[in-house]
Amino acid sequence: MQALRQWWAGLGERDRRILQWGGGTAAVLLLVFGLWLPLEDAIEREKARYAGLQRSLAEMRSQAARVARLRRQGVGSQTAPSAQSLIATLEQQINRAGLKDRLKRMQPEGEHRLRLQFQAVPFDRLIPLLQRLVREQGITIASFSITPAGKPGLVDARLVLERGR
Repeated sequence: MQALRQWWAGLGERDRRILQWGGGTAAVLLLVFGLWLPLEDAIEREKARYAGLQRSLAEMRSQAARVARLRRQGVGSQTAPSAQSLIATLEQQINRAGLKDRLKRMQPEGEHRLRLQFQAVPFDRLIPLLQRLVREQGITIASFSITPAGKPGLVDARLVLERGR
């Protein structure tokens, strides 16, 4: 510190003023470009993200209200399930989807409930199958869990399906 004071004292008046102004300017620039602008950018990004989340939330609330309205009207429960048993329906739909070889277990739990286990099933073929079962056959998904099967796009799935009584 003593060496710095000696160096400063050895400078001329003009050099000291230039260094003072330069140091002050550098400090201001550091505050503006190092703190203020990055902080302002981060705030703008978060505002945009928040607005997007608000739009998503509004859409979800709208869809939830629509689902509730449709449930009150009985839509979805009016699907005409076939006279086939639940097992026969599922076997037919699983074969139609080309997933018979991926079905590892089908265990009845009473007349209207069935537990299924798929291994290494293509996710993009499983979901349309489930959508068809719900929409066309009046089957509900009581429980559903999936885990990655090791390869991209493949999952192991366990589910319990029910058909209304």
